Amino acid sequence: MKTLFYISILLLGTYSFAQTKPVDEMKTTQIKTQTVEEDGKLVTKQVKVVTEKKQEVKTDPSKSGQIDAPMIETPTKVTKTISVNTNNNGRFKALSKITYYTFNDHVYGLQTTNTGYELSRKVNNKNMPYGTARRTQNKDIYVITTKHYSGVGYFNQNNDFIIEYYDKDKKMMQQQSLTLNTH
Repeated sequence: MKTLFYISILLLGTYSFAQTKPVDEMKTTQIKTQTVEEDGKLVTKQVKVVTEKKQEVKTDPSKSGQIDAPMIETPTKVTKTISVNTNNNGRFKALSKITYYTFNDHVYGLQTTNTGYELSRKVNNKNMPYGTARRTQNKDIYVITTKHYSGVGYFNQNNDFIIEYYDKDKKMMQQQSLTLNTH
């Protein structure tokens, strides 16, 4: 009876581990030391940049059940966290966090702020200011302001950032879906 109990626990544990979705994760950390002048004195500061990339591993559904089925491209969530160690005590304080999304082959960054996000767009490998996303009292809805339009934004169940706005030229509501970056 005891053996039957142990076998059932082993099978149940194996089954529950097999149900997790495989995720490919990569985390890199860079620490740079810089000397800057503050109040007429040279001060040494350390800056740490942590880049995390997460991508769900999926195989071609038409080849399901086959050994060595080809993998399909899935979105990669890229998050950069920038931290500073101002007094060289080994403790870093996170200053900013940015997550990258794509729309129509353009890469957009959402950088966390106290009131929501600062939106940027990558142009020639540089983050250029694009607009703001201010959190409302609803906390799930953001007021979007860019130089091209104003609208609302929210995250859907796939963690894509959806922007809805009124296009004056087309005289109709438009929707953009910023999907997690695939690079």
